[in-house]
Amino acid sequence: MELAKEFIDPCNSFVINDNKDIRQLHTIHAKVFIVFIDFNERNIILEGDMEPVKIRKETVEYIMKTGGTPVVIYCKHMGSRTLEDRCLYSRKLTSIQYHSTLKKLALQDCVLSIDQQFSEYQISHLKNICNNP
Repeated sequence: MELAKEFIDPCNSFVINDNKDIRQLHTIHAKVFIVFIDFNERNIILEGDMEPVKIRKETVEYIMKTGGTPVVIYCKHMGSRTLEDRCLYSRKLTSIQYHSTLKKLALQDCVLSIDQQFSEYQISHLKNICNNP
């Protein structure tokens, strides 16, 4: 949440713990939803169809289905510490190119990866998305 204040303020936060929480997203009157996803050892940003629990994937797809724009930010990824100029995410995160939802979002420049902080380019990009949804 604190990271989001770098590019938008005011900002409302909403934590998704289970599928019931996803259905409550419609009560938030927003066009852009920033979805922070913490690093995990398998670098699974959004779950695949074979995963038993798909809360991140279902959250992002619900936002898309209801007309919102999800911006997925994969956090605490050490490989994203030194991104190339004008790069939104680490190319080492190959799941972005293979997961159908992530691939679609990446084509819309709505996938980012960071370690502990955003690059200046990422901040500028996010401000643009939030101000021109």
